[in-house]
Amino acid sequence: MLKLEPGLDLICIHRDADDDDDSLARAVIDHGVESLDLLAPVHVKVVPVHELEAWLLLDEVEIRAVAGNPRGKQDLGLPSPSEIESTKRPKERLEEALLVASGLRGHRLVRFKRRLPQLRAVLLQRLDIDGPIQALSAWQKLVTAIAAACGSIARDREQA
Repeated sequence: MLKLEPGLDLICIHRDADDDDDSLARAVIDHGVESLDLLAPVHVKVVPVHELEAWLLLDEVEIRAVAGNPRGKQDLGLPSPSEIESTKRPKERLEEALLVASGLRGHRLVRFKRRLPQLRAVLLQRLDIDGPIQALSAWQKLVTAIAAACGSIARDREQA
């Protein structure tokens, strides 16, 4: 990819931590960047604790809307915001919440299940970056890293 985009200034590299400790995921990213045979642009590590889907569990209203049943009342079993970063198997929990929120049964539910990857993508696009996610440590690290990377790019351009 980097050979195809020589003018690239910033890359974001995502790796789920799959644990409460993100140091291994960050080390894997660092090793991968160091092993590149070409000069890598500035990079930002995107390492949500456990899985990216944990961030998507923060917004019940959006889950219901994306599931096509915004007025649904079913209990989705979502973790509280303070439990998000310690939630095990968030991808499966999100999928279950979407299935319950849909209110569908039978063949319609089977068809709905096939759309789960696209629905996760829609939820990610709708993620409220000014909302509860700001309280999560993994998000705070990401925002800090992006700000530092942009500052580095700006300094490099000023020196050029």
